[in-house]
Amino acid sequence: MRLEHKVAVVTGAGSGIGGEPHRAFVADVSDGASVSEAFEAIDAAYGRVDVLVNNAGVDRVAGDGFDEMMQGEVQLLHMSDDAFRRVMTINVDGVFYGTREAVRLMQREKSGGSIVNMSSIAGLAGQGVPHCAVRKRPYWARHVPAHDSSGRSGSA
Repeated sequence: MRLEHKVAVVTGAGSGIGGEPHRAFVADVSDGASVSEAFEAIDAAYGRVDVLVNNAGVDRVAGDGFDEMMQGEVQLLHMSDDAFRRVMTINVDGVFYGTREAVRLMQREKSGGSIVNMSSIAGLAGQGVPHCAVRKRPYWARHVPAHDSSGRSGSA
């Protein structure tokens, strides 16, 4: 198996596609310091990261206008600023925080690695779901390396 003896970090692994983690390191992906602390604990336990799967994400939060959308109204007109910011903080900032910390370890170890950013086809739907159109399309629409083990750096 290609992942045997590899250290893989899966965000959002508590439920859904992430399933049951082998060992849990709890982090709030919307908080950079929390993610950094989790990666410090992973580093202390394993000394490296070979794979990162940015899987954590939400599509519903309080005040997101979903209930109004289900009644035929335009969700965008009912989504509060706080709800939009919460979705973006988890779904976008969380990817940045996790990727930054994983690359930090991968670069230190000069071992390379893989980073997989999960997303949703909901970004194509265009059914008045503003946070899906903004967040979920960029990750699958293009592949840009965040880190190249040859020493070159890209942009995520």
